Amino acid sequence: PHQSEHNLISAMVPILSPAGITEYIDFGLLGWAMSRYSGAWVGFKCQTEIVECSASVDLDPDRLEIVTPDLSLPADGLSMRWPDGQQAMERRLESKLAAVLAFARANRLDRQVWPSPAACLGIVSTGKSWLDLKGALSLLGIDEARAAELGICLYKVGMVWPLEPEGLRKFAGGLEQILVIEEKRPVIEEQIKSQLFNLPGDRRPQVFGKTGPDGSPLLPSIGEIGALSVARAILQWLG
Repeated sequence: PHQSEHNLISAMVPILSPAGITEYIDFGLLGWAMSRYSGAWVGFKCQTEIVECSASVDLDPDRLEIVTPDLSLPADGLSMRWPDGQQAMERRLESKLAAVLAFARANRLDRQVWPSPAACLGIVSTGKSWLDLKGALSLLGIDEARAAELGICLYKVGMVWPLEPEGLRKFAGGLEQILVIEEKRPVIEEQIKSQLFNLPGDRRPQVFGKTGPDGSPLLPSIGEIGALSVARAILQWLG
């Protein structure tokens, strides 16, 4: 449930959002490794449309290479210990989240898809919504070549919170607009706006998601979205 996602965010728990059965396996292994490395609890977003389906997957144990970040960690580690006062736990939590972000960068949990040096429009999505986005692009007849003609590039988010800033800023460089495709509340959209807010005006893209450039609704904050509703939102966004 989406409320559980916000409870995890309030508790400062990183959240992984897999898209498809294969990523359930990969992100499960990455989540355990992230937790052991950072000392943090790690949330795992499970959505009905993915859970209640079947697929053939590659179970080769050598297919996934988990990278340990090159980050200086506190000498006494990041795990909880007793007795621990409130301020000590808060200070340690900052180090845990820094380790989480370093792990996400090192293992490319967020990555660019269909990169194009001439792109001026970016679309960001995650989890089941990423599958809806790919379905919408197929409905619109937009493949990688057509996306390059339209100046569109994609960014697939694997960790929805906290959003890793370095990869996002690299993706956003040179873009004029970003469209965020996500279900329910604008968790990723609000983080993108916050992270890009202080960029100079000529380097700060406009960010849309729940509403479009003219303020009209694009994607709902309640209920589900699907490939058709995402396709409509993309058409409305492109004008």
